[in-house]
Amino acid sequence: MDLKKEILDYLENKKDWDIFVKIRYVYLQLCSLFSYDYRYLYGTEEEKQSIYNNKPNSSNITEFKIVCSSWCSIAKDIYKELGLQCEITFLALPHVFLILYVGDYKIKMDPMKDGYDLTRVKVGSKAFGVRDLNGQENFEQKIRECDKKIYGENYIYLDDCVKALCKELQENGYYINLDPTRPFSYEVFNYKFELLQTIMKYTKRVFAYDDCDRYFDYLSVKLMTQWERYKIHKNAFWKCENGTWQIMNLIAIEQDSEKALYYKMEWEEGKYNLNSMTEKEIPYYLDNYDGKTKQLYREFMR
Repeated sequence: MDLKKEILDYLENKKDWDIFVKIRYVYLQLCSLFSYDYRYLYGTEEEKQSIYNNKPNSSNITEFKIVCSSWCSIAKDIYKELGLQCEITFLALPHVFLILYVGDYKIKMDPMKDGYDLTRVKVGSKAFGVRDLNGQENFEQKIRECDKKIYGENYIYLDDCVKALCKELQENGYYINLDPTRPFSYEVFNYKFELLQTIMKYTKRVFAYDDCDRYFDYLSVKLMTQWERYKIHKNAFWKCENGTWQIMNLIAIEQDSEKALYYKMEWEEGKYNLNSMTEKEIPYYLDNYDGKTKQLYREFMR
């Protein structure tokens, strides 16, 4: 895929877009197209170094898994074609981010650490990974105006939709599990978890493991109280055979009884879906996959 050409050709036809809208469009596109390469978290040291040191050719994109270094390399290449001064820099390696210099603005782009925009942009949330290090007062408003140009004047962020849903839940008494000194309602807790599962099932915007994992976290923070989140145990399990990776999440939901409820987030029909599972299925994953929290699930099954 000649990504650079596709983006530049598209921008060439946007005669009414100023440089800020074009900068914003490139950022949003690169967040929409790429997902975090989980192999960098769970692979061997040799694999991690290979992934980190990879410098993709923006004119010949063959893989859509990236880490901070490869995302910055692609973005820098495209922004330079737009005549912008930019550099890849860091505060503490190995994490890197991009800096753009535009007039009085010093724009920091960090889609993985500042708000995790790789997922947020895909699901239609506000993107938090772009900010002006010079502190220009109108920068946030300028970003909002750019989004209106790109998405349309009446575009509504997912955050606003979720906020409305949470307000409705609150009005109907679904935020009662706030005080640990009072009885915990598992009926309310389980209802909201089923709601989370339904939302994830019908989303058409995220498919890759890391995006689905992050979207789960986003929804759980919005829908659940802190006390409820303490009862959700989600952990990654993975295996690699002959260079082919498989990764999934095991999720245990504490219940009033001794037995937990179990779910798995695994690849199914072109995306990662969240499905219920029985306790009898757990040992297969503990025996055949790698993971850092196997003992936790063994404790639940006692």
